Order: sequence, then C-alpha cells, then structure tokens
Amino acid sequence: MKVYHHHRHQTDELTVVRLKLCLFVCSSAPLLLLLLCCLDSATGVEVSGVVGGSAVLPCVYSEDDLPSSVSVYWRDKDDRGVMDVVRNSENTKSQHQRFRGRVTSFPELYSKGNFSVRMTDLKLEDEGPYECEVVRVNFKRKVTLKVSGKLTALATSPPSGAAADWLPVHLTLMPALLLTGFTLF
Repeated sequence: MKVYHHHRHQTDELTVVRLKLCLFVCSSAPLLLLLLCCLDSATGVEVSGVVGGSAVLPCVYSEDDLPSSVSVYWRDKDDRGVMDVVRNSENTKSQHQRFRGRVTSFPELYSKGNFSVRMTDLKLEDEGPYECEVVRVNFKRKVTLKVSGKLTALATSPPSGAAADWLPVHLTLMPALLLTGFTLF
C-alpha cells in the first residue's frame, strides 16, 4: 500500500511540474518572439494572428538621425495603402478601403521611431507581406502577416466512472494576440 501511495504522490508531483513547465513555456513564448522580431530588422519579421483578432505589425527605426518631421508609408503586397503617417500625423487619404477603420498607429511613439500599426478584425485575405517605409532616412521594414482560422480549444472529459486526471490540451498561442496593446519600446 505504501508503494502505491508513494507512486501516486510522485505522479501528482510530476503533474504539477509538467503544469508549471507548460505555463512557463506558454508565458515566455511571446517575449522570445518579440526579442527575435526586434533583432531581425534587416530580413523582416513574421507576425501571426487569427481571424477576427488583431495583430501589431512592427516598424521601429532605432538610429539617431530620425528627423523631427517624418513621413512613413505602409503598403501591402499589391502596393495598396495600409496606413500613412505624413509629417507626424496619421493620414488616411490614400488608405485602401479594405483597411479603413481597421488599422491604427501609435502617434505617441513616433518620436521614438516606432511606426508600428495595429490591424484589427483580421481576415484570411489580410495574410501576406507588408512593408513599412520611413522615407527621409531610406529605411524599409518587411513584415509578413500569417492569419489562421478562429482560435478554439477542445476539452476532453474522462469517460464516466474514470478518475479525473489532467488531460493535456494543446493550444497554439498566437503571439500577435498577446502583443495587442503591447508596445515595442
């Protein structure tokens, strides 16, 4: 009887350790992704989102020669206007209709060189490459947006009469969702 009790105690401890490890990995993944995104400015970044959710497309110019008055142009793969910043102000005149009311920037961060945009109400058609261009300093940033179907989690219940144990449920956390509202600098 002691052996069984000892084995069950080890199993409970192992379950707790597995849960803690899972929570650590899940909570650290967005930060690791953010770090990789920031380090990879030359080749571009990949951002993920889900249909109906939102994603932040990063564009950060970190050099010291940023002019006081800046113009930035965001374009999609078909060269359609996503968002323009003209002389430090959002300008939607050339914004394509499919992005109207869904793309915003962060004006309070322009002076720090952050011209990232948030795209809301993601659609499968939004998937693809985007480019941010800071004109006067000849800086371009490529961002690829990946959009998947709605985020769902399937829970499995044990058969009736069986002991209830923790069953692993695999979720894919979309970093773009977790980065929503999260500024880079």
